Amino acid sequence: MIRPTEDRIYVRRFDPVTKIGSIVLPDIAQETLHEGEVVAVGPGKRLNNGGNRPMTIQVGDKISFGFRANDTFKLDGEELVCIREDDVIGWVD
Repeated sequence: MIRPTEDRIYVRRFDPVTKIGSIVLPDIAQETLHEGEVVAVGPGKRLNNGGNRPMTIQVGDKISFGFRANDTFKLDGEELVCIREDDVIGWVD
């Protein structure tokens, strides 16, 4: 397994989300909102003082996120998405 750098996260994507709880998402949000399970997490965003800001996302978390289509790649035959911590919208129960 490869390890992401800085505040990057590798996610195994689930089927696209069309509904959160009792809220139905509009078509435009359905095109950009996805769910997945975090499979790898970087050490955190680099700060100006040389340190890292710790990540709030951890391996195994189920999250909602937005992403661009060119951020996907295959690793060991599995398609993963590479996103930044800022792209995470929230955790999924």
